[in-house]
Amino acid sequence: MDDVARTAGVSKGSLYWHFRSKAELFGGLCEAWALELFQAWQREAEAHEGDVVALVGRVGELSLERIADQGDLLRAWAEFIVHRELQEQFAGIYRESRRVLGEWIRRGIAAGEIRELEPESVAAAATAGIEGLLIQALVDDQFDARAHWRTWWDIFSRGIAA
Repeated sequence: MDDVARTAGVSKGSLYWHFRSKAELFGGLCEAWALELFQAWQREAEAHEGDVVALVGRVGELSLERIADQGDLLRAWAEFIVHRELQEQFAGIYRESRRVLGEWIRRGIAAGEIRELEPESVAAAATAGIEGLLIQALVDDQFDARAHWRTWWDIFSRGIAA
């Protein structure tokens, strides 16, 4: 909290006026990060011309681009993801991710681009792939999550393709 207050140019007391705890502060940062990421996904979807599989792959790549090099954020995520105070907040972020991806996957199924699969399960599996690469990068500083994304996505996308 001292580092955050110093970086923000506010007193520690002022910081605690807005956030009761380190967990609450991190929760606020995660909400802001997730909102920005979902807005980036939406911009990508609006600009995207082509198949849904490519769109889902692109937003996965975009997600990795935005977080893979943020070691401090990854370490904080690993610390707080199991924190009771933030559990529902993180669950909400995951639900929104699966909802958005699921909508696109439904569209891909309807267009005949994606096999008849349960959309939320496909969305959950795509999310798990991104997280799996990020976790490996978190614990192994020699592992480049982005470098492995294309191979992972190639295997996954062939598995869901019609």
